[in-house]
Amino acid sequence: MTGGDLRFHITRKAFTEEAVRFWIAELGCALRYIHQQGVVHRDVKPDNVLLDNEGHVHLADFVCQPLSKKHAASFTDWANRNIERRNGSHSR
Repeated sequence: MTGGDLRFHITRKAFTEEAVRFWIAELGCALRYIHQQGVVHRDVKPDNVLLDNEGHVHLADFVCQPLSKKHAASFTDWANRNIERRNGSHSR
């Protein structure tokens, strides 16, 4: 990726709060998507979060572990509840 990995940007401290919010939102969407597909990324760390030239997040270096349908559904339900709770608390 032409934007480098997140570790690079953290060490340079070359980002704004707005950029961090954007990256976290995209990372959350990516993780939710792969969990809905029954996959867990077992090595999420700044080195494995790549940024493209437009600043979009891409996950790399998958060390995957398939989830059972039961665990995937319960994780997705948990994640959705937490997102809804956070969104509700920010809108007050």
